[in-house]
Amino acid sequence: MFIVKLIKAILVIFVFLATFFPIYINVSLFASEIHDFSDELRFIKTRIEAVAIDMYAYVGWAWDLKNTLRFGSKLNRKELQKIKAYLSKLDVSDELGEAKKRELQLIDKIIEVYDGIESKDLETVNKEFREIGEYDTRYHKEVIKVRLKHKRGWEKLPADFEPIDRDIDLMKTALDKHTYLNAVQLITWDEDYVQAYEALNGLKGKYEGTPFEDYIMLRISDCFLMAVRDFDELLEIDASEEGIKILSDIVNKKAYSPLLYEAFHKWRTKNQSYNYGASNTSEIPNDEYNEKLWQVVQVIKAYLKDNPDDAWAEYQIDALLDLGNIKRGGMYGNSNAWHRAHLYSNVLKDKPGKIKPKEEEQSDAGFANCLEFLKAVETTEASRSLQGE
Repeated sequence: MFIVKLIKAILVIFVFLATFFPIYINVSLFASEIHDFSDELRFIKTRIEAVAIDMYAYVGWAWDLKNTLRFGSKLNRKELQKIKAYLSKLDVSDELGEAKKRELQLIDKIIEVYDGIESKDLETVNKEFREIGEYDTRYHKEVIKVRLKHKRGWEKLPADFEPIDRDIDLMKTALDKHTYLNAVQLITWDEDYVQAYEALNGLKGKYEGTPFEDYIMLRISDCFLMAVRDFDELLEIDASEEGIKILSDIVNKKAYSPLLYEAFHKWRTKNQSYNYGASNTSEIPNDEYNEKLWQVVQVIKAYLKDNPDDAWAEYQIDALLDLGNIKRGGMYGNSNAWHRAHLYSNVLKDKPGKIKPKEEEQSDAGFANCLEFLKAVETTEASRSLQGE
């Protein structure tokens, strides 16, 4: 009798496992696939915006140079055709089918507006750019609808969560913890970058090749990039170049780190200011930045396959995809000036180690800025003035 009951109990457990867990796994996989599809569409939108920002330079500074404007139109329509071909072949879930359709319509509309732009008058182009904004809004609504329905787990993180609070225990001794946290204090509040560097440099060799290495090296890069002249003289190095190289090493090593978003954001910001410049007419290689960003996203996704409950890793994906491009059209230059102030000054600075999870608001700034430039070039004199800046 006991054996019969035992067999029945085992059968019940077996049926439960065979039914419940496949459902659970399928639901989990479904949510993951939705995020993957949505991330693809969001990244494609970033690429579209990068094209708009490039074309924006031609509209803003070459309105009267019709051959140059024609060249810019041809170049950027070709890039949009490549993006469209990729998007057309992309399989997405039924839930995101309308968003994909709207994104394809957006690309077609931009191509239509750019085609023959050198022969159009300002009033026509102004009207057409507003229409692009309307197409962009339609796409955005569809994507946001799905994102709100399938939110990532990072929203459950406390508002004041910092990865260092979780990872400080990776350090070997209490003294090492104190040394590291004191160095962060020196960077964050005391602005004594030389003393902070000396403390961090003493830890560097001890943690080389460990998960905590990135924390130490990223803070050393903060020291170099926040006090360039001091380290140029003290260490007889190009501190900007060394600081950027540290960030590049973290971003490029193709291994997960809780600091990938911060490292990428800082690398792009300093690389732009050091190698390209901050003016509205400076070269902005957004396509290269975006290619690197997407590589980092894939590293995080690979990590999440084995660590699906790491909410901070999920946050980093959304933070990267919400970062957007470096834009033209600011009063004092391109938008990288804002990123520099945000990361490396007391004006808008997120102190080192104080990156907090938040969902960035999407915007149509890439297209709206084009309208501002059109207003600025409504006369030949205004156009020539802008070209002479």
